[in-house]
Amino acid sequence: MSLQVLVSGAGIAGLTLAISLAKSGNSVILFDKSDEFHEIGAGIQQASNAMQIHAALGIDKQIESLSFEPESIDFYDLLTAKKLFSSDLLGAHKGRYGHKYLHIHRSDLHRTLLNEAKKYNVNIHLKSKVNSYVNTKTGVSTIINGKTFRGDVLIGADGIRSSVRKHLNGVEVPNYTGYSAWRGLVQTSKLPPNLIPRATNNWLGENKHIVCYYVKNGDYVNFVAVTKHDKWLEQDWKLEGSLSQMRDCFKDSDNRVQILLDNCHKCYLWGIFDIPPLDNWTDGHVTLIGDAAHPMMPFLAQGASVAIEDAWILTHYLNKYNKNIELGLKKYQEACLPKANLIQTYSKENANLYHMQPSIKKWVRDRKLSIATKFPSLLNHKFDKIFGSNVVSNYPIDFI
Repeated sequence: MSLQVLVSGAGIAGLTLAISLAKSGNSVILFDKSDEFHEIGAGIQQASNAMQIHAALGIDKQIESLSFEPESIDFYDLLTAKKLFSSDLLGAHKGRYGHKYLHIHRSDLHRTLLNEAKKYNVNIHLKSKVNSYVNTKTGVSTIINGKTFRGDVLIGADGIRSSVRKHLNGVEVPNYTGYSAWRGLVQTSKLPPNLIPRATNNWLGENKHIVCYYVKNGDYVNFVAVTKHDKWLEQDWKLEGSLSQMRDCFKDSDNRVQILLDNCHKCYLWGIFDIPPLDNWTDGHVTLIGDAAHPMMPFLAQGASVAIEDAWILTHYLNKYNKNIELGLKKYQEACLPKANLIQTYSKENANLYHMQPSIKKWVRDRKLSIATKFPSLLNHKFDKIFGSNVVSNYPIDFI
C-alpha cells in the first residue's frame, strides 16, 4: 500500500526522507518556508553512519566527488599550538565502519539531495510553511496558503524552530547556549601551501575553540570558530559577522589560525541554540525528525548524520506498518530516541571539554587526550555506538 506523506522542511533530513520514501513507492509532498534554496551554509562532516545511507540511496559517489577525505582528526592547544591528540581517519574509518569519513559543504550535499528528490517526482512547494495540523481518523490534514492538504502522515523536518513541534508539544522556545559560532570559507589557493593540515583540525582554548577542514575537493577551507557570548539579542540566529571582531577574538592564537582568518573575506555569526531532550516526538499521525526532534550542539559533528539516520529508519517503519501508521511512528521513535539523546549528551560534554579554562581541569583534559592518542581503543567503544550502527541492514527498505 502506497502512502501519501506530507513533509515539512526541505533540508537534509526532509530531502533524505523524501527520497527514501519516493524510491520505495510512496507519494511525497514536501513543504518549505523558503522563497528559494540558497547556497549559504557551512561544512558538514559525514561519517560512516551517514555514508552507508547515501550508498544505499545510490548517491554516495556523487557525494564523494564533491567532498574531501581527511587524513586524521587532530587537536591542538589554541595558544601554544601543541598537538594534544591525533587519530587516523584516512582508510581507518572505512576499515572499522565500512564507509569513509568525509567533509562536504552543506550546499553541495543539499543540492545533490534536491536533484535526487526531483528525479523521483517529489512534489516540492516553496513559500509554504506548516503552522498547524489536525489528526483525523485515517490521517492528517494541514492548511497552507489557504489550501488544504491531506496525507496519511505528516513529518516535521523543519529544524530547531519547528512549528510542527510547537503544535505537537506546545510552546517551546529554543534556549541560547551561551556559545556563538563564526563560520566562513577561505579559498585554499589564497593560503600559504600546507598551512592547514589535511585533517579535521581542532584548536582548543579558554572559552573558545576553532575547527577547520577542507571541503569542495580541497579547494576551500571551511572553519567554525566558537566563542562564548553572554547574550544573543538578534532575532535571527545567523547574521553576517564582523571580520575584525572575529579576528580580534583569536588574535593570540596559533599563527595558522590567524593567517586563515586574515584571509577570510566574509563570515557569518551563528547563535548556538538548544532545547532539552524530548520524551516524545509523536502525536497520532505526526512525528518529528532531525533538529525538529533533537537539535544538537555542534561539538560532535553528528547533527546531519543522525538526521539522515532518522529519515532511513522512519521510512522503514512507515513502509512496514503502512496500515497502522501510529504503531509505525511509535516503533520509529523507540528506535531513534535513545541514540539521539546519547549524542546530545556527548555533544554537551564536548562543549565543556573544548572550552576549559586554565586550571587543573585543563591539565586533566590534555592528559586524557594524550592517553587517548596512545590507546585509541579507549575511544573506540564510545564511537562504535555512533559510527558503527548498521542502520541499512537493521532497518531494510525495498526500493521499487
